[in-house]
Amino acid sequence: MLLGRLDPDGRLDAQWHQEILQPQKIISRVQSSISSSQEQSMTQASLEVNGIDYASTFKLTKGPMFGLSYFQSVTPKIAMGAEGFYHHGQGVSHVFARGKYDNGKDIATATLTTMGSLSTNYVRKVNDRVTLAAELEVALDSYQSRMNFGYEFMLRQSKISGVISTEGVIQTQITEAIMPGFAIIFNGILDHASDQHRFGYGVQIG
Repeated sequence: MLLGRLDPDGRLDAQWHQEILQPQKIISRVQSSISSSQEQSMTQASLEVNGIDYASTFKLTKGPMFGLSYFQSVTPKIAMGAEGFYHHGQGVSHVFARGKYDNGKDIATATLTTMGSLSTNYVRKVNDRVTLAAELEVALDSYQSRMNFGYEFMLRQSKISGVISTEGVIQTQITEAIMPGFAIIFNGILDHASDQHRFGYGVQIG
């Protein structure tokens, strides 16, 4: 599949997507953005290999920057893996180790990075209409941390979602479906720490 878009400023965006069905499912993607400015032009290529109980990805992008990831199912509910990247231009590399638990209703993940950070999150699907989530991020060098609590309620014609942060930020979004293919969105952010409040609305078509 090949997609392309040319905007009035002369910027060309193109994407190539191909699936190769074998015993393993192999997906290749190439994304390119060509502009008159060299800084805004970029190309990214990726190759995904999805097996029965594993998944691996290789990425190459501007820099050049190389990325490699591998995930393996240890049990039907537990998966573990790692991801790393190397930026040749900056001489920087980092590795991420990640574990995931999923039993269909509860999803828990933990990520440890060589940048000195640890993050964990938990998602609980209470029922078909209610989903709750929590996230914890810890900077291991300074021992600073923050938590986020999220929720999502699916009503008959509306969706209410939001995030509450220990830093004093409250975000809420309400999406009201007026008719098929047409919805109104209301959004609000309250930052009690900086005493800033923002509200907005939008229209979704399609």
